[in-house]
Amino acid sequence: MVVPNHLTKNNIISQSNSLMNNRFCRNSADSLMERENLERNLSDAQKKCHTMDTSERDMRNLILRAEEDKKRLAQRIEKLTANGIVLL
Repeated sequence: MVVPNHLTKNNIISQSNSLMNNRFCRNSADSLMERENLERNLSDAQKKCHTMDTSERDMRNLILRAEEDKKRLAQRIEKLTANGIVLL
């Protein structure tokens, strides 16, 4: 699964960390609220990356199972036709 550069885990974390560092210079109340917001966004981004990784792994497993099923079916068809059984 190809992930656009701007959605890679390291890029998202780096951007969030950069935003956190740049914006943390405001007064303390605003800084605290901003930090909590950025930490929440970072957590959401990490969850999305984990979900994407899991989805990619699940898709790979599905494709492998489908390929194995295809091989088994081809072998079964070959065996049946070799025994003179015609499939319609």
